[in-house]
Amino acid sequence: MYETIKSFAKINWVLEILSLRQDNYHNISSVFDFVDLYDKIQVKIEESNKCDINIRSNLKELEKNNILHKVVEILDYIKGGPKYKLDIFLEKNIPLKAGLGGGSSNAASLIYFLFSKKIIDLQQSIKICKKTGSDVLPIFLLYLYKNYYVACFEKQNICVNIKKNLLNSFEFYLINSSIGIKTEEAYKAYDKILINKNYMIGNNTYRFIYFSEKNLLDIYFPFLIYNDFEKIVYNKFSVIDEVRKTIEEEFKGKVRILLCGSGSSLISILPKDKNNKKEIWEKIKKHFPEINIRKVNYVHHL
Repeated sequence: MYETIKSFAKINWVLEILSLRQDNYHNISSVFDFVDLYDKIQVKIEESNKCDINIRSNLKELEKNNILHKVVEILDYIKGGPKYKLDIFLEKNIPLKAGLGGGSSNAASLIYFLFSKKIIDLQQSIKICKKTGSDVLPIFLLYLYKNYYVACFEKQNICVNIKKNLLNSFEFYLINSSIGIKTEEAYKAYDKILINKNYMIGNNTYRFIYFSEKNLLDIYFPFLIYNDFEKIVYNKFSVIDEVRKTIEEEFKGKVRILLCGSGSSLISILPKDKNNKKEIWEKIKKHFPEINIRKVNYVHHL
């Protein structure tokens, strides 16, 4: 019997790159959240003599080259007792190389599924997350803590949950282009301008946490979001910057636009009012026919 997992796109409401480590990872300071764009993972699990996985997908390229293979390889290595075979169909809806953490979210949601089925315990879950990928752990913790933000520090191995606010005053629109940006390439480009800092919590992360704990995000949210990657992505990819500027012009400054992760997606935050936004978005779409625009919501209840 197959069960369905929703694997949500992640958003970094704050992303600060603080320093390059000696192991070539980066110390970052970030705040993670989910929006309601998600992949569907249909999974059937049964006992076997070893941990194994078979993946089918609507994107054939993901059947062989997939982070879920790594999850099961690590599971087989650390799991004592019964072993399991997983049969998976992955319906991919989150764009690739878009800064939305689609692959990491697939891994984190599968690990959380195994944890919820008591196939692995919490300690094993965290170990698998850390060995699978640097941002898998904070995304896993979004599933674990449910209605909280997750802030992460250093190489995303130190995480804390933060009080989540109801954002009733805003609407969110996700803009995707055909441009794909590899995360490792974005970090290499940022290294050219990086000035190493010797503190663990970035100033923008601290401000976001402070206003969240005071339950003030519904007032100040657009002024608190931040992404260091904007400094390089808008310069390197002029089309993304042109889309950003056009949105700002069409909404006459009543919009806050944030780059998602290392790009290339953008998320627009607009006030929730009676103005007809549909006509403006249609006009922007005519100007940039290659982009995809969708209204999304932050995920308050998993």
